[in-house]
Amino acid sequence: MVVPQEKPDYSHVEQPRVSPKRRVRSQPLARQEKGYRIILTLMVFCAFIMGAAVNYCHAQAVNVGYRLGELESKINKVEKENQSLEVALGRLDSLDRVAVVARSKMGMVEPDQNDVFYIAMSDVSPEDAAGNGNSTASTNRLTGEKVISQAGQDESRQGMLESFLNLVCRWGQRASG
Repeated sequence: MVVPQEKPDYSHVEQPRVSPKRRVRSQPLARQEKGYRIILTLMVFCAFIMGAAVNYCHAQAVNVGYRLGELESKINKVEKENQSLEVALGRLDSLDRVAVVARSKMGMVEPDQNDVFYIAMSDVSPEDAAGNGNSTASTNRLTGEKVISQAGQDESRQGMLESFLNLVCRWGQRASG
């Protein structure tokens, strides 16, 4: 027969505890170390903030550089367009071109001698007006000739009205005939 062997029970026996040796520090040294840790933490934080600020400034400088390049390219494009428009304006503004366009696209023709009316505009000087009681003498602005008209007639209105009526009559004759 086989009998189990008893195991001794050691649970009731106390074993002496060995405590680890602690290093005992003096109180001022612990406070001093705590101050160094705070200062070191603040220095790391300040270094991080300064690095971020430098990085932000550099990014802003690059952004401004890109915008400057874009604006310069736009300025060059507008200047080229302005130059081409000035060339086109010079080409279109010439009197020969205006005459060709007037004849071809607008159907205008050069006036004949019979189609041109000169309106006599007079300058009456105070001496001439005071000298004659019933007639006034004046100078034609276009030809420089002396024009004499009867007193009481407004010569500039009369000449313009008469010229306008002649123009309308001739235009009506041309349209009907």
